[in-house]
Amino acid sequence: MSETATANPHRNAGRPRASGVKASPETRRQILDAAAALFVRRGFAGASTQAIAAAAGLRQPTLFHYFPTKDAILEALYMASLDEPLAAFARIEALPAPAPVRLYAAIYADTAFLSATAVTQKAIFLLPELGQPRFAGVRAARERLIATYARMIAQGMESGDFRPGDAGLLARLVMSLDEAPIDIAAAKPSAESGEQARIVADFALSALLLPPARLDEIRVAGLALLNLTRT
Repeated sequence: MSETATANPHRNAGRPRASGVKASPETRRQILDAAAALFVRRGFAGASTQAIAAAAGLRQPTLFHYFPTKDAILEALYMASLDEPLAAFARIEALPAPAPVRLYAAIYADTAFLSATAVTQKAIFLLPELGQPRFAGVRAARERLIATYARMIAQGMESGDFRPGDAGLLARLVMSLDEAPIDIAAAKPSAESGEQARIVADFALSALLLPPARLDEIRVAGLALLNLTRT
């Protein structure tokens, strides 16, 4: 009799789930690190959950205890680069400081955070699968960062601190600058995160400010504001 014919007809279909596994932040981090490395090396489609589990030193059922699907792993990796900036933006935007000062602080915070992350984590942003409709939810988190930039830029225009323009478009340009460390990591791996953050924030504010000569005072005030949010 064939193997198919002798298979247990009552066996449950679908992915196995581990039972009695106690969740561990360390194990979750192992899975994410292993997945990031494999996604970058093999591509999302080429990295199976079995390979991810093996690279993390785990059984596949244990991996499913933490992440029910491979999509869930990619979503967690993507959000790992957004959760902290989202929280920082909320704190910065709530402070009673001029729009240019808050914008400088936000740009510096986001760029420094991304600069300090692992190269494999940066590369996650470049995976083409993230553009697919099923990942629209996590992409919305990035849109919230852009929306915060747009509000700050619009406020700066209203106060006469910024040159006039399309705040929404300028916010997307600023976000593109923020994410420059993804490319810088490949060209200059030794670049220090604070150095990258200052270059990006200086460049963005010098393009927006009226007059641009105010950059030095805005930088000092922006960094002081950022330190205030960290205390």
